[in-house]
Amino acid sequence: MPKINTQPYLILELIGISGEVNSDSIYMIHPSHVYTRKMLSMLKNEDLIKLHTGKNLRGYRLTLKGKKLLLNNSPERFATALSDAAETNRIKSEVTRRLRLQKIAEIYITMRNAHIPIFLDEKPLVFYPDSGGSAVVQPFSAVAQPRSAVVQPLSAVVQPLSAVNSAFYSSREFKDIGGEMMKIKNARSVGVLLTRKDIFMIYNTAEFQMKWNVKSELRAKAILKHYLTQIRAMRQYDNTEIKAIVFGSDMEIAYKFLTNTSKNYFMLDSSFQNFYFFSLDSRGETLTKLISSEAEHKALNATLSTDLLPPNAKLLMENDALDKDGNPVLFNYFFDLPRLARFNTALEIHDRQGTVICFDYQKPVMEKYCGNKISFQTIDAGKFERRFFSES
Repeated sequence: MPKINTQPYLILELIGISGEVNSDSIYMIHPSHVYTRKMLSMLKNEDLIKLHTGKNLRGYRLTLKGKKLLLNNSPERFATALSDAAETNRIKSEVTRRLRLQKIAEIYITMRNAHIPIFLDEKPLVFYPDSGGSAVVQPFSAVAQPRSAVVQPLSAVVQPLSAVNSAFYSSREFKDIGGEMMKIKNARSVGVLLTRKDIFMIYNTAEFQMKWNVKSELRAKAILKHYLTQIRAMRQYDNTEIKAIVFGSDMEIAYKFLTNTSKNYFMLDSSFQNFYFFSLDSRGETLTKLISSEAEHKALNATLSTDLLPPNAKLLMENDALDKDGNPVLFNYFFDLPRLARFNTALEIHDRQGTVICFDYQKPVMEKYCGNKISFQTIDAGKFERRFFSES
């Protein structure tokens, strides 16, 4: 049997919290595919996992023996995910249901690889109902208690979520509390990432264009904003504007987002002032970790600003700095889709030159989209990732 805090056991945990992990996506857990295959073979031989196939969709699920192992070892971590009625325990056969489970699984793995808490017992209980359907937020410094713990009523003082950098909550977690959250229907969001200062709705479009219903997404955004900024964590977030991150299989998906004109799929609109694109790989994990640490991306901005002039708030366009000739410079290493579009349009309208600073792998897509008014400076992603993760 795999021991707790080992890689094989982590695979069990990630399948347990997700319900089903795509047979290809499961290789995101560990950088060595050979080692992962050995772990999967061992877990199957121990009758802890099984490969479920159907309708051209393959995914790993826990066996009854695997579920019992997790529940016996960590009931406070898996009691919800592996309860009788949970969607992650009794998985429907519909392709759309299974695909959504697998998409959430990819985000769980990404967050875990970026060292962001995902399990109930390692993060504050933000979305947690008591017997009256209300909830109370614990500080990020608190260790989550089992579901059987006594929960204070909503009238209790809500403490800030400030002692831990970040935590991820799947869409199932906030829908489970009922009430207003049940009005979040047809939204494509798979969860929410909370950091010390920011709220990010998380999307996963994989290799496809993302279907988009503006009304559904705005309703989900409004409900979450009210819940988090006016009820649950008003001291921390106040009127924080919600941002969004969409994960995709490769950078070409970002180009489709930037150029799409079909109302059936995601297009640049006013839904989010900031909508970032991260790839579903180690690069996306690095950006996830970076965006969760205010100190780290402030330090990066300071480094990038070394040979530049301070930004000019009076310019009729967004800018993070000015070059030696007074032209605007945009730091867009988080690949903010609408911000890039606004910058590109403003330069064209005002007939000015500008510079975008991004990671080297982001440049080809941005360059293909932008006009000739923009030049690019790049950050070596490989060197940055090695330094960033070695120092963290």
